[in-house]
Amino acid sequence: GVHNYGGADLVDSLDYLDVGGTRGEFSYVLVSQILGYVVLERSGGRTPREFANERIFPLIGIDPGKIEWDENEEGMQHSFTGLRLNPDQMARFGQLFLQRGLASLGSRVVSEEYVEKSLSTQVGASSFFPGMSYGYLFWKIDGAMMGMGSMDCAQGFGGQTICINDELDRVAVLQMDVGLSEEEYGMTMFRLALSAFSPATTFEGYGDGEENASDDEAEDSAEGDDTSDSSIMRRTFGPLLLAVIVSLFFD
Repeated sequence: GVHNYGGADLVDSLDYLDVGGTRGEFSYVLVSQILGYVVLERSGGRTPREFANERIFPLIGIDPGKIEWDENEEGMQHSFTGLRLNPDQMARFGQLFLQRGLASLGSRVVSEEYVEKSLSTQVGASSFFPGMSYGYLFWKIDGAMMGMGSMDCAQGFGGQTICINDELDRVAVLQMDVGLSEEEYGMTMFRLALSAFSPATTFEGYGDGEENASDDEAEDSAEGDDTSDSSIMRRTFGPLLLAVIVSLFFD
């Protein structure tokens, strides 16, 4: 394990919680272990990873043995970061939300009601990102200002991003190296949206699974940048997965 940053048990996690800002206004909590211990309590003693290994990963085509998830000293997976995924695995979570909780026809992972709430405005967040709002771990972006439809983006550690666009029926993911400036970090969702969801961008699939974009913006221009390596695993979306798991206990 690493350390008990965020709380060593449910009581400790609740006591650890430090919410800044003013009551009634949007405040982004960076560190909390609460969801992990709620899963432990509600699932009959299974950790989030044990539960996901059984109920989520196999249904969306992810081999549980091929992911990594940081833990604290008590063996509890971090609720706020530390789930390491490659781009293909990230895209599978995006596809799950694009399909409103269905892994395939007749195979539901999470309720449609929860997905709709996740992708609906729950609180204004213009103080965090101008002109944006926040659902359940998804940022809502009004694409009209960029000449495209609205989109929903989940963002992980260091700018790792999953975006979905209902109008195009498309999922896009972005991996980035950690160490971005605050300005660069804030622009990663817009960078991905412009590359993947612009009306000028189309993708043509080939038999070998490769995709080509019709405009230069959608091409990977970072020559030598290992973010183009589809095998790279980066810290991504622990909170998103934890929220999905917790929702299953409150259907």
